[in-house]
Amino acid sequence: MHTPFDPHRPMRSWVATLDQLSLSDEAGDAEVTATLPPVFRRMYPEFRRHHVVSPEGQSFDSFRGYIRGLDATLPTMDDLETAPELCRWSLVRRPASAYCQLTGYVTGHPQLDWGSPVVTSTVFRIGPGLQWARTWSRFYRLTEYDPTILERMHATGVISRDAQMVQID
Repeated sequence: MHTPFDPHRPMRSWVATLDQLSLSDEAGDAEVTATLPPVFRRMYPEFRRHHVVSPEGQSFDSFRGYIRGLDATLPTMDDLETAPELCRWSLVRRPASAYCQLTGYVTGHPQLDWGSPVVTSTVFRIGPGLQWARTWSRFYRLTEYDPTILERMHATGVISRDAQMVQID
């Protein structure tokens, strides 16, 4: 079953692909990583390093559940109040990859300077009214959408020239 691309939930079809995989809990890291679709190959080791608090949490099913949560969870008011803001943003995808990212200017990010141009981690969900987004690493509050931002990000070298804007309504 193929899930059509939805720019508001760009990882939906990949999440469905994870649901079709069958791996035993005894599968080693190398076996799990080799079995995963490329878009998840770098996420799995990062998940194990940063999101696992017990040996039981290291299973493939735990990873699959975490990914499902990224795709399904809506932000709380606290999530949005503490989230960095992304302004003059656009949704982009590189032809060689299967996932989307946001590019724009960020404020209130815990690790980046105020107003820095950024390319986010993988986007899992964009909320109704384009008011928020959930990426692999965090929620973002979204302000003004700017379909021309990609040209500026190309020109300044923030994002590679092969990145293309994804139309979003």
